[in-house]
Amino acid sequence: MAASTHKDQPGRGFVYKSLSMKLIFHQKSYKAEEVLLNLTECGFAAGDVLEIYHKRMNSEGRAERAYPRLLLQVPHTLGSEENVTLKNFLGTNTISVEQSVALQFKLQQFEHVRVTRINPEKVALQLLEITFKDQYLNRSDMWRLTKHLVRSVVYKNKTVEFCPPAIRCQVYEMWSQGSRVACGYVSSDTKVVYRSSTSRFYLFIQMSSEMWEFDHFGDLYFEKAVSGFLTDLFDKWKRMNTNHDVTIVLFSRSFYPTAKSLDEFPVDMRACVQVDPLGRFYQDFYRSVVLVSGLLQVRGTSNTCVGACIRCVVQGFDLSGEMERLVEALRAQVSILNTKLMEGLHEQDVLLRLDKVLGLLNKIKRL
Repeated sequence: MAASTHKDQPGRGFVYKSLSMKLIFHQKSYKAEEVLLNLTECGFAAGDVLEIYHKRMNSEGRAERAYPRLLLQVPHTLGSEENVTLKNFLGTNTISVEQSVALQFKLQQFEHVRVTRINPEKVALQLLEITFKDQYLNRSDMWRLTKHLVRSVVYKNKTVEFCPPAIRCQVYEMWSQGSRVACGYVSSDTKVVYRSSTSRFYLFIQMSSEMWEFDHFGDLYFEKAVSGFLTDLFDKWKRMNTNHDVTIVLFSRSFYPTAKSLDEFPVDMRACVQVDPLGRFYQDFYRSVVLVSGLLQVRGTSNTCVGACIRCVVQGFDLSGEMERLVEALRAQVSILNTKLMEGLHEQDVLLRLDKVLGLLNKIKRL
């Protein structure tokens, strides 16, 4: 993924400024700000958007910008008293970037970087995607968070906190001028999209007669749905580090072409029989096959279990054997989580996943 590639052209009221400064790193435990510099010495102001990058010499001996380039905003917390403290910490002509951010953009410590003040409108984002997990955001929360992000700089995988610890999100993707970028400026015209990583899905698979036909490659459409679509879907969710809960339901519609009247059906069956616009009698059938927990799919054991359960239902086999294997797989995951807890990993996320596993076990036992 390339970083922002906008060439700055100063507009009205904007003063272009570029400096060569020595780069050092600092830990978030020391200062929460992403960038630290002496404003009195360098001449920048709070709120300025800075582009930080290394300059390299190409094969022709000309200086060119080395990618990726990082965009950061001078924090408003750097006051006059803070400048005195930073002067002792930074030294002369030095800029400090938070270590995790610098490593993500492959910046080299103790080397000189080019620090350029650029026009924010030239690096404004058109689209910003934000993901959130294990929490609920309503439209009001999204509106407030969007207003909070306006006139700020974001980058890939940046953690955004609003009214902590109430709302905690992460930057997923950014688009500017029709291409994907690694960082950018959020303006009032930027469209912000929110996506949940812990949703509840109901996947309905229609078992029609076409499912047992072959495509032009000789594959059954049923196998393409189970071994193709579902496998690719779960693998994609795994790569995106999601924690969805999925219920897979098989459904089908059976027609009764010889029936002429509803009276021909048994009394206990008449409530389920429907009539389509063509006057044909039919009945819909639904079967909940399996519940896939977010922890199960993240651990990579869902594809085999889900595929086996669907095949057993379609073929009319007993699900007890497959369910026993699924229960054993879940119990193994519970044992792993318990081991981590014994080692001292008492994170809230682990506890929430443990509760989901235990709840899924109880659901399976009731099937």
